[in-house]
Formats: sequence, structure tokens, C-alpha cells
Amino acid sequence: FPVTISRLLKEKGFAEISTGPRGEPLVTWDSSLNPISVLTGPQKKNNWQVLSQENDWDEHPRQLDHIFMLDKKNPGKISSDISISAYRLFDKARRGVWVSDHFGIGVDIIWK
Repeated sequence: FPVTISRLLKEKGFAEISTGPRGEPLVTWDSSLNPISVLTGPQKKNNWQVLSQENDWDEHPRQLDHIFMLDKKNPGKISSDISISAYRLFDKARRGVWVSDHFGIGVDIIWK
């Protein structure tokens, strides 16, 4: 998720709600856990240096997907009358098959 888009959304008053309980990123790209992640990147076999750089990118766990919410009563934050819980989806193989090359994110939103 490009930093520029994330920054733009935050400047417009959106708050990221797809983080862990302490605001930490939810890792959705981790080639050590999901074997498909290293298979889906571009493969430029005619240029070993480019391929090496792409493989380096594959090796760094990170959060790819993000979910933002706009609380018009409290721009940039989430009101205390809203409870949010984010979690990772599709983080285990089902019958030996991975659903995607990266894990998904789900968010439960509860209005109190």
C-alpha cells in the first residue's frame, strides 16, 4: 500500500483500523509462513540483479492491505463509542491449498 495514499487518507481525516491491539501492523505478506508469496512476484529471469532485488522484497514480512474508516465526529481518530478489532484472515492452508499469496484482514466494528 503506497505511503502516499495512506498519508492522503489520513490527511483527509481517515483513521487506519486494520492494525493490531497496540497499533502494530498486521503482517499479511510473510514468505516464511505462506509459500505462495514467493511464487507470485514478477520473474525476470533475463536479469539476475532485478530478480535478486525482487526476491529481497519477498523476504521482508509486512502489511500489504489496510482498512481505513472516517469518523466524522472525530476525524483522524475513532470515537470511544466504537469498538474495533482487526484480525488476519486466510492464514492457514485449507486442505493443503493457500487461498492467496498474502493473508487478508478482517475488522469487526461494534457501535456501543
